[in-house]
Amino acid sequence: MRRAAWPVLALLAAGCGGPKDAGGDGGGKPAETVDAVWLRGMDHYQKKEYDKAIPDFTEAIRLDPKFAPAYRDRGSSYSRLKEYDKAVADLTEYIRLKPEDPEGYEFRVLAYNGLKDAAKASADLRMAEKLRGKKP
Repeated sequence: MRRAAWPVLALLAAGCGGPKDAGGDGGGKPAETVDAVWLRGMDHYQKKEYDKAIPDFTEAIRLDPKFAPAYRDRGSSYSRLKEYDKAVADLTEYIRLKPEDPEGYEFRVLAYNGLKDAAKASADLRMAEKLRGKKP
């Protein structure tokens, strides 16, 4: 009985398995976690390498479609690359997942401004202020 547990314990110790695992590549390479992929994307984002950050955020979403920060950060990256329609789509999904977080609305304001949609930008700004406890 003890011998049968060893392989399982070894896999767990190596970080394999679990809900945020990428599943590995079948070639012995450890699977990347959602957090690791997202952090790599954030590293690119902080270096203003938005075109390099987007694939990492996309992979994080593939690994866990409910991982809200990846939508926020991919949306912000798209906005900085002036791909405003894609930014709005991602930020709308972030807001769906995290409706009480004003950041989603604040980032989407920038995308709507890029699309020259003042009415939607203004509505999002009011919502962000409301969520932050400020008077609109």
